[in-house]
Amino acid sequence: MPQREPALLWLRDCALTALVLALCTLTSWVFFRLDFVSSNYILTYILGVMYINVFTSGLVYGVVASLFSVMLVNYMFIDPFMQFRIRSDDMVTAVVMLCVSLLCSSLTGRIKVQAAQSERKADASQVLLEASRSLLGAEDPDTILRITATQLGKLLERPVCFAPAPEHIAPGTLILPPPAQTDYRSCPALHEFNTYEHNLALSILDVCSLALEKETSNRARREIEEAARQEQLRANLLRSISHDLRTPLTSISGNALILTEKNPLLTEEKRRELSAAIYEDANWLNHLVENLLSITRMENGQVNLHIQPELIQDIFDDVLAHLDHDAARHTIVTNVADDLLMADMDAQLIEQVLVNLINNAIKYTPEHSRIELFAAPEGKFVRICVTDDGPGIPEESRDKLFDMFYTLGKTRSDGRRGLGLGLALCRSIVSAHGGVINVQNAVPHGACFCFTLPRTEVTLYE
Repeated sequence: MPQREPALLWLRDCALTALVLALCTLTSWVFFRLDFVSSNYILTYILGVMYINVFTSGLVYGVVASLFSVMLVNYMFIDPFMQFRIRSDDMVTAVVMLCVSLLCSSLTGRIKVQAAQSERKADASQVLLEASRSLLGAEDPDTILRITATQLGKLLERPVCFAPAPEHIAPGTLILPPPAQTDYRSCPALHEFNTYEHNLALSILDVCSLALEKETSNRARREIEEAARQEQLRANLLRSISHDLRTPLTSISGNALILTEKNPLLTEEKRRELSAAIYEDANWLNHLVENLLSITRMENGQVNLHIQPELIQDIFDDVLAHLDHDAARHTIVTNVADDLLMADMDAQLIEQVLVNLINNAIKYTPEHSRIELFAAPEGKFVRICVTDDGPGIPEESRDKLFDMFYTLGKTRSDGRRGLGLGLALCRSIVSAHGGVINVQNAVPHGACFCFTLPRTEVTLYE
């Protein structure tokens, strides 16, 4: 098929040239019969030559049309008619007509070439602009190379590929050296192209190099920011540990020292109180270490979720069974809208979320306060809430409450304040499950922590 296209184009141009000359001859014949002056014939043929130059694919058709136009005017419209003889006084007219026809043919052909070049430059500029926008918006090296190959293939109408090393490139291929700060080498095939295509392809490759350099710089910046964040995290952690662990450790060591001295003035009841204090402090440290290890694993992406459908009521029962003895000083109730309400979750992690929320409620509410665990369906999710009737959360603290190491600044009567890890861990766990967690004040007073989990559809068969 490609071999027949030039022949078909040649036949089309020849037919168009013959048709235009025939129309010019017919028009001039009408003018001749109406006794118009001879300049009308000449202008008619010159107009036909210009038309042929515009709508054919080569300059040769205009030149041939110019020669035939002079011959036809001489043969049909200059005395003696129907003969190729010409008088000397008409020779100048024929020569001038031929020169004007050739000049019009040349100028029209040149304008046509310039128009084609302008159109090609416009198309190339559009491709280059599109490539620049796409490349500068790409975020990874594979996307940048894929976009570059696509744009080069569209521009050059040839398949384009990128090879990792010069030894894999065909002989004669031009290799663009990579920028100094990048690790990539662009290797599109640029041989057998003209200078314009070569330069335009290099322009796209320059944009590709800039995009790769930008991506490398952004990646390095993200790594620096992540390293700084991790360093800040470690600094905050060490500062918080050194400050907030001192009180329970001092209490444990002091109470243990008193017990080991075997003071005869120390009653049995006092000994039990000291032992209970040691147990409580050790238990608090245990919860703290668990939260610390869990938040570290969540932040590093080292936790594999074991998600399966679970009954909400069963989760509530397990949580209540594992609470500290401090929970006995409060009234804790559960309220599940449906006994068969289920959600997709990692039961162990969600229980840790509920334990942290309940422990927070216990910590910041007076004794004998009421704490409610509530669950109800909400579209495709299950909404779980932990509500207390304590003093509530200050409005200015709600947005920061789930940030790591943020605390309300309230110190318990035992001197402990906490590291501010529990709620940050809750947010990480809930987010890993595809849910959201938030806090709002309860009515008339208190705090209400709510989070969502994907709901499990239960189908009953009779």
